Amino acid sequence: MALDLLAAFEQEPPALDFIWSGFLAGTVGALIAPGATGKSFWALQAAMAVACKESDGDLLQLRPTRSGRVIYMAGEDPAAVLSHRVHALGKHLSPKARACSGLIIPDTILGGTVATMT
Repeated sequence: MALDLLAAFEQEPPALDFIWSGFLAGTVGALIAPGATGKSFWALQAAMAVACKESDGDLLQLRPTRSGRVIYMAGEDPAAVLSHRVHALGKHLSPKARACSGLIIPDTILGGTVATMT
């Protein structure tokens, strides 16, 4: 889609829809930091916070403004490692939060299916 510059200069664009500060709804994002800093656990917990309408699914108290389906693409971890991470996360979730639909973890980039909640 080409941007009409004249219209953009003169017309106020619609408000942006952020899930939380810096995370625009409906977009793809990447979390980048040095190894062993907790990226995977943070991303899994953030994904649960958005995917789960239950407040006890928001372990980090991120308080997303919207909830909905989340596709979590694991770029570093093989399925076996990701399964361990998801299991560790589940220990801190209530049964109600664990049953939330909306978190989808397809095949990892390194191979192997982990989980799909529908």
